[in-house]
Amino acid sequence: MIKSHTLFFLSIFLIITNCNKLFSQELKKENKSIIQRNNIFENNRTLSSGSRNVITVLNNNGSVNTSGRAPQGSRLYVNTCYIIRPSEMIASGFGSDTVKSVGWTWNASSSQNITTKGTLKVYILNTTDTAYNKGTNFATAISGMTKIIDDSIVIPAGLGPFSVNVLAGGPGTSSFVTTSGQGIYIAFEYKTTSSLATPSGSPTISCNNSLANRGGTFQSQGSNGTSLLLSSYAPETKLGNSKLDSVEIKVLYCLGGIPSTFACNDTLGIRVKKNYAGAYPVTVKIRIDNISPPFNVRDSIFIPILSSGIYDTLIRYQIPCYAVSVGGIVFQRDRIIVQALSGELDDSYERFPPVTIYSTKENCHYTTYDFYNYADPCVNDNGGIGINNSSGNIVARFNNYSSNSIPIKSVEHSFTNLAGNGNNSYKIIIYGDNGSGKPGALLYSSPTLTSPAGTGFSQTVSHTLTSTVNISANSRFYVGIRQNNSTNIGFSFQNEIPVRSKSFFYSYPDTSNTWTDFSEAGADYKLDIAPVLGVVSYVNTLQEGFTSVTFPPTGWSAVFTGTNYWSRNSVSSFGIGSGSAKFNYFSAPVSTTQSLVTLTFPATDSGNYLSFDLAYAPNTSGTDSLKIETSTNSGISFSNLTSLFGNSAGGTMNTAPASGASYTPTSTQWLTKTYALPVGVNQIRFKAISGLGNNLYLDSICVFDPSITPFVLNLKLFMEGFYDTGTNTLISDTVSLSLRNSVSPYLIAGTVKSTLNSSGNGTFLYNFLSNGTGYYIQVKHRNSIETWSSSITTFSTNVMSYDFSTSASQAYGSNMTLKGSVYAIYSGDINQDGIIDVGDLSQVENDAQIFTFGYSATDVNGDDFVDAADLAIVENNTVLGIFAVTP
Repeated sequence: MIKSHTLFFLSIFLIITNCNKLFSQELKKENKSIIQRNNIFENNRTLSSGSRNVITVLNNNGSVNTSGRAPQGSRLYVNTCYIIRPSEMIASGFGSDTVKSVGWTWNASSSQNITTKGTLKVYILNTTDTAYNKGTNFATAISGMTKIIDDSIVIPAGLGPFSVNVLAGGPGTSSFVTTSGQGIYIAFEYKTTSSLATPSGSPTISCNNSLANRGGTFQSQGSNGTSLLLSSYAPETKLGNSKLDSVEIKVLYCLGGIPSTFACNDTLGIRVKKNYAGAYPVTVKIRIDNISPPFNVRDSIFIPILSSGIYDTLIRYQIPCYAVSVGGIVFQRDRIIVQALSGELDDSYERFPPVTIYSTKENCHYTTYDFYNYADPCVNDNGGIGINNSSGNIVARFNNYSSNSIPIKSVEHSFTNLAGNGNNSYKIIIYGDNGSGKPGALLYSSPTLTSPAGTGFSQTVSHTLTSTVNISANSRFYVGIRQNNSTNIGFSFQNEIPVRSKSFFYSYPDTSNTWTDFSEAGADYKLDIAPVLGVVSYVNTLQEGFTSVTFPPTGWSAVFTGTNYWSRNSVSSFGIGSGSAKFNYFSAPVSTTQSLVTLTFPATDSGNYLSFDLAYAPNTSGTDSLKIETSTNSGISFSNLTSLFGNSAGGTMNTAPASGASYTPTSTQWLTKTYALPVGVNQIRFKAISGLGNNLYLDSICVFDPSITPFVLNLKLFMEGFYDTGTNTLISDTVSLSLRNSVSPYLIAGTVKSTLNSSGNGTFLYNFLSNGTGYYIQVKHRNSIETWSSSITTFSTNVMSYDFSTSASQAYGSNMTLKGSVYAIYSGDINQDGIIDVGDLSQVENDAQIFTFGYSATDVNGDDFVDAADLAIVENNTVLGIFAVTP
């Protein structure tokens, strides 16, 4: 799979009418001989059955386990058999029904560093046993059981909790019906077929250990076996039944990757289907979780759907745009989770008042510096497609939302072919728009290229354009491949059912300009292709990812005496790439000082930056430090640029918790650091000074000159309820910051969401603003009163700073409260109607009565629990009659 994916035009997606369905079926018949899979399949990760009700038949009891109670991507082989007792099946309410899917839940407090794929066979048997009685031989245990699944499973990287449900079916499987009043045995055979994840035992499995003799497991990193080790642990287990969900999320339409320049233009489309008529309430919950440090919940909203009839509809949500670091390749990694919540009283799935979750889908969404992609970066590609019996063209549509032209410098793309296939000729093609939402004039055609030899897995390649293609301002463009002959090219895709409209197109033969929309042809595939913008020019290509086994890299040097504690390591930042530089603080004696020095590169100009990815966990004692130094005379002398440190009490290097064991980072334990460089720098030195702490890893080191310079707003702000006067700290949370023009009607010039840290500081990046122009700052927070700056502020050399905390007069109308020694914006506007009153108070009272916990608007003090402390804040501000004061 490539870097990621794109969508900007969901607003023109049309729900297909009955007439269109007939038309689609006719075109689909034609498609069978034109655009085809190449018979390589890989199951997408799903978080529910999508159309069937999923019931938890064995709940977790708070226990977790790192052995193979469920499939794990860090294990080569896992064979497990366990019992769910009759009393547990009765309590679940599953009854007598056909099992349509089997799923498990991972707590993932220890997460996999990469997404993995493996083969899975699942067996099931009705039983009256009340304790495990299948013995310690797996082959004997599954004798007489019904095989209901023979397929594959994809286990994602990143923190949980998450569930994966695998649909019943596959070669040699049979339908299975549970017996009312009886329990069941479940057994599975799992083998990882992709690269193994680390650390061993990940991801952590959510379990139940309430029964002394629950089942047995065999696991191995070497060879398969049948000897089961008995245990009290069994995985939380979900079964899908034959009943349709009351409401379901059918598909999400969003980007996997979008350049930060256009991050505020991305839209999420949610296809929602209600299967039963009735006046029961339906709500769509959208939650956005940060899946790289600091792992915040970045947004959480509820959208009610008011309709009593059956429907299949599309709703749209503007994805919040977030501040990202300047420099590096991937700025921000988020996971969008969408849940359909129903108050339908006839269903009993995982009831927790006041709502019930019936269906969940998710899609990872990366804000990048320079590339688009439709493909979800958190799941593997499903296979390859091409045109059968003809040459032809296959393209994906993208948008330039900028008022300036943007250059395309390269195209990353993927192929999936079986071993023995591949090695087919093709070209990269780029088209403009014909004015009607289809490809128009040909802007670029590459020299003839050759696809890689097939391996059975997706393989990514990159083509650097022979000449830069400039995409006109505010225009659509199309990027894809030209299949030069009649052999299916195997262009990688991910399933999308139904596929979004006006996004993917094909024509045949390769000279044809008659384009067919995938959505009209029933071709439910989103393409894995990433046009890369020329918005970063690296200074003489100083760009080191430590992919070569040679260390130090060519032209680099390590400066040391005695034992060299610098080395290359196979882990790579964010799980992308194949290596990094490691300094072994864990073994280096105290005060050991050693340096890694870059090659000499042409001197930097004004506005150049250094960027690198860093991972570090402190030891339980000791302070390590890293000095970053620059030279303007090819290493004769160096000057300090910045200094970082790390220890168990905190530090600027820390990306993971303290550990007494030698540290190796996961893919989620990296952070991108970026620093402005002085003019004339031509060499950089990373000087490590050991405090006998723990290991440091550096990757993706580059010097670059951004051609798009963001406008940086440095903000300091406290929310009344989230500020602790005892510790003088803020509970970190997301706020939305809009810059508004200085004259009525105060139009919005830009809106960005970012996170305030424990000191109340946050950085917000904007594009296409102006230095010297006055803007009001408008602050919005999930349960605080809307607050504006007291006066207009301006950017100078693309930077602005504003501190709300120093005085009430910093807010328009002095609309803040003194809390301890700082001024904070008022908390308690739950419904965001601009006034704190009984309407807000009633919402907090209701949630307090049902013990609501987690990320909620009614959690006014940010402790993840709604109770009397939240009520007190809202009551006080209701009495004061607090309302928004604006120009």
